Amino acid sequence: MKRSERIKFADIDSDSRIRDHVLKGLDKGEDLFDLIADINKANDEKKVEVISEVIEEMKKDFGYPPSKYCWIEMGSAGRREQIFRTDQDNALIYESGENDQKNEEIDRYFKGFSKRVNKEFEKLGFAPCPGDVMAENNFWRGSMEDWQSKLKKWTGVPKGANIRNLTIFLDFRPLCGSLELGYKLRNSLNDNVRFSPLFLTFLARDACSGILASGKEEFNVKTGLLVHLVDCVRVFAIKEGLEQTNTADRIKILEEIGVLSPEFSYEITDALEFIMRLKLYSKDNVIDPERLNKNHRKNLEDAFKSIKVLRRITKEEFIPDN
Repeated sequence: MKRSERIKFADIDSDSRIRDHVLKGLDKGEDLFDLIADINKANDEKKVEVISEVIEEMKKDFGYPPSKYCWIEMGSAGRREQIFRTDQDNALIYESGENDQKNEEIDRYFKGFSKRVNKEFEKLGFAPCPGDVMAENNFWRGSMEDWQSKLKKWTGVPKGANIRNLTIFLDFRPLCGSLELGYKLRNSLNDNVRFSPLFLTFLARDACSGILASGKEEFNVKTGLLVHLVDCVRVFAIKEGLEQTNTADRIKILEEIGVLSPEFSYEITDALEFIMRLKLYSKDNVIDPERLNKNHRKNLEDAFKSIKVLRRITKEEFIPDN
């Protein structure tokens, strides 16, 4: 049976049903990354369905969309790594018109469109982003020219708010609409990186600046482990101009092109998989190592070691005189 036939959005309408689905799959010997991909595919299909419904509803009063657009997903959804439903991280690109008046009309339409979509996503269980990183926010919606201008600014002066915005944005993935707009923006991002040599240094510093959990006491799986692995792998992926946003896919390609050794690629992928398993057993991403069995404590120790090595090679590669 094809993976796309395995699960529908309605089958995973709560955290407990998501957890049960994944654990049952693991018991059957299925690959964890494949199971997570199933969940994200079901989420994508439902979101695209909702967006189509919003467009149809808006036709009654506003007609068809006034220009081409591309809805993009960011964060764990952008990386196709979402297990449980988290808050939204999304944005919108649209094709500009022939003059300022037309551009105002276009943005007026997509502002209303984005508000409706964000509201419908909330009904599906994807909470509004606390930081307002959503397409309904003017900052996260704009024409291709607007986005290219932002990228040039963010990569040219990668400090403070700029680096924070980039960290959010770098894992973006076109979801629906005119996908070529998303691919074009990804090419613009790669071009900006090539012409901003300091960008990767600042990105690496940001990736290596957080505090890695000790693993000796209760800790947050996401902020204490996962984010460090994801952020460091992202720096290497951006340097190589990879289009892939999924962390496991990035690791695999970085190995194929000789950036990571096969041995270390295996270690870091193993660490990523174990961290994802921890998320399944955690409560609000919090884990108490004392409650893990002996094998899992050994897995946790190995994961910490691999991430420490990853942070070290990230510093050595991108941060002079670290």
